[in-house]
Amino acid sequence: MWTLFLLLSILRCSSQDSDFEVTFINRFDFAVTVWWQDEANDPNADEREFHPQMVLQAGGVEKFGTFEGHIFDVYPEADGGTDGNLLARFIVSDSKLTYIVQEKVQQKVVFTNNFDQTVQMWYHDGNEAHPLALVQIGETFEDEAVPDAVYIATPENQMEPMLWKTLIHEDRFDYKMEL
Repeated sequence: MWTLFLLLSILRCSSQDSDFEVTFINRFDFAVTVWWQDEANDPNADEREFHPQMVLQAGGVEKFGTFEGHIFDVYPEADGGTDGNLLARFIVSDSKLTYIVQEKVQQKVVFTNNFDQTVQMWYHDGNEAHPLALVQIGETFEDEAVPDAVYIATPENQMEPMLWKTLIHEDRFDYKMEL
């Protein structure tokens, strides 16, 4: 249930009215397939549907029309499907328009709560939301994250409303939770 609510919240929190274009860049030395991940038609099922969108050759670059919260999974093209080695998962945001398909390296990140209330920090992996910590007013929360990871803040012990969200950017380590 948390997964569905937070994913729907991500979809509603777009600063743009509709679709936008993103760029995928493959930095691996082999071809990859980018799949669109969708929830199954049955809302009670714990399954997802996958739809192949493009093959990116080594070093390949491609633009793709999408929307806020759209989820893409990337697998080696040689695997021929979604049962193999997941290389990357992107939850698209209109705040970031370029997504690099490459080996992800964890980096230390620090979140500072600049709200006037305690917040619940969440990590969303594209399939489900994971509550991480309560962060008091003015306090910080540290984590190890990979680029393009999605973090969300909600009021203490609540799933809504979503007060803040961010995508982790490579080489950016400090994040302020504020409006």
